[in-house]
Amino acid sequence: MSVVLSAIAIYYYSIIDYQGKGKIQIINRPDLKSFNQIIGLHEFNGQVIFIDVWGTLCGPCIKEFNFDSELQTRFKNEPVTFLFLATSYDRADDKFRWKQMIQEKQLFGKHFLLTTELYYDFWNTIKDSINTMYQIPHYLIIGKNGKILIANAERPSSKEKLYGQIQWALKNSY
Repeated sequence: MSVVLSAIAIYYYSIIDYQGKGKIQIINRPDLKSFNQIIGLHEFNGQVIFIDVWGTLCGPCIKEFNFDSELQTRFKNEPVTFLFLATSYDRADDKFRWKQMIQEKQLFGKHFLLTTELYYDFWNTIKDSINTMYQIPHYLIIGKNGKILIANAERPSSKEKLYGQIQWALKNSY
């Protein structure tokens, strides 16, 4: 029994301590207090940002991950960053499930776990540009200048429709 508990503890702490590697980057910045601060990070300058707002318990969110590889391959030679913003209810197991999902699904890109305050700030920032708030999955496209270009972008499963939106953003943002 103690061997099983030890194995579970080792697995849990290996997930919690995960900081990303290779094409996966965990953004651990508790100093960021607003959505605009997140998208205003220096590393995003000159990049179109495709944002995926998702939840670890959201079936449709997880289903859409099946289309991410094709999407990222399509734009691998373009200045496009893939930013995943996961919702959190500030529960102890949120961070574990978040990092576990990133690893299991091999979600290449940058990842940020939203606190409850940041989650509401996100929706308040885009509320004038969308019809329905608080529904995930939700996708946005931010221009190279850090401005929201498409507040309600297509899902990755829409393929060509989304690809067209990203192409438009690449051509129409400076």
